[in-house]
Amino acid sequence: MKNPKHTPGPYSVLEAVSGLQITAKAQTEPYQGQAVAIAEVRSWDGEPPINQVRANADLFAAAPELLEACSIVSDRLEAWAETLDRFVRISSDNHPDMGRWKNERANYRTLIEKLRSAVSKAKGE
Repeated sequence: MKNPKHTPGPYSVLEAVSGLQITAKAQTEPYQGQAVAIAEVRSWDGEPPINQVRANADLFAAAPELLEACSIVSDRLEAWAETLDRFVRISSDNHPDMGRWKNERANYRTLIEKLRSAVSKAKGE
């Protein structure tokens, strides 16, 4: 991803005294290349339970890869949807599969919008 606003990944999860830390490699001196904490996930009086704390930390740590994957998939789906649009335009309305194609096209558009919305939210747009 070019020039992200967020700290570039990959992120890792490390155990800390107060919980779990999400870390990334520092991009600038004096800590360049070293793991630095960018977020902390913890439990307070057992809430949420430690297994949820770990799951939350793992989800946060996966965010850069998920963001990149969502961006790539939405672009690929957009290309496929455009192909399907062209196919629907040049095909006869009487074609036995036309209803299914139009339904698939609508489903792709809905999925593309969900992916793009998630990407925009993650980018703070």
